[in-house]
Amino acid sequence: PARQGRGIGSRLLDSLVERAEQLQAPIYLETLNPANLMYYQRWSFEVRGQAALPDGGVPVWGMVRQAGSRPRPD
Repeated sequence: PARQGRGIGSRLLDSLVERAEQLQAPIYLETLNPANLMYYQRWSFEVRGQAALPDGGVPVWGMVRQAGSRPRPD
């Protein structure tokens, strides 16, 4: 948390998206935090499913970004 908001995650994601675009490959990710959904949607990820972890656990969302999606955010 002390390093959040400094663009580190965006730089890492930008590198991953760039490589996936070169390979024309989709990217799959999972998040446990609903606050992350909008962040990843800005990167053209789409929610493909939601499930609850066993024994009353937290929900998890599966997201996919297809190659050739709209450009990355600035």
